[in-house]
Amino acid sequence: MTGCPLVNGMVTNVPMKWKIINHHWLRARLTFPFSRVIVSNSQAGLKAYMVPKRKGIVIYNGFDFSRLDGIIDAGVVRREMGIKTDYVVGMVASFCKQKDYPTYYRAAQLLLSKRRDITFVSIGAETDSEESVGLVDDNLKLYFRFLGKRNAIESYINAMDVCVLATFTEGISNSLIEYMALKKPVVATIGGGTEELVRSGSTGFLIRPSDPEVMADKINILIDNVKLRNQFGIKGRERIENHFSIDRMVNDYLNVYNKIINN
Repeated sequence: MTGCPLVNGMVTNVPMKWKIINHHWLRARLTFPFSRVIVSNSQAGLKAYMVPKRKGIVIYNGFDFSRLDGIIDAGVVRREMGIKTDYVVGMVASFCKQKDYPTYYRAAQLLLSKRRDITFVSIGAETDSEESVGLVDDNLKLYFRFLGKRNAIESYINAMDVCVLATFTEGISNSLIEYMALKKPVVATIGGGTEELVRSGSTGFLIRPSDPEVMADKINILIDNVKLRNQFGIKGRERIENHFSIDRMVNDYLNVYNKIINN
């Protein structure tokens, strides 16, 4: 009504097709006609919301590397968590219906049936809930840390050898960006924008959703191959620096605003 250009930044997830009629979808249908530009943090998001091509643009999430200043030593963090095993595997995500913690926990327990040199960490809201903890056999809980929501997440990730994201759908996961910025190899499930971020066989492994056997196998490969872990970690860091930095994100937004102003 006022003629003020609207930059619509609501496309931050990738709804599953069978759940696409929800409040996000309805809000999109109401606001898209009035939007000059519609920004998504993934190509998958543009497709899922059926954003008109003439309006849609992707600006990927950006990582601020200053967050790594003053990071706590991995050994200190492991001692704080009471970890005595040789290796640590972790997943950073809220315990909710969009995240597939049952697959992560099942994969962990499959590995622990064969080896006992790994501790599995869960960080995020409700990961310390009764429902979350109840997914692990009592005789194996010694090898798990259910930490709930934590600050200084970079220091916890720094203490991990392998990082996991088990999910059903994603936009561009900030957890994956954080893993890779800290040179950690990743094992992640395919879905949404994850394939735009992780390069399978280069920065980590991509697997199909809800497959604990394959997840356990990929984690095991990385645990047993320090050279591969380091290789994936270095490539992951390079990918974040080149394509997912905070400076690149800010510049992309400035370019959008300047284009609108100049027009």
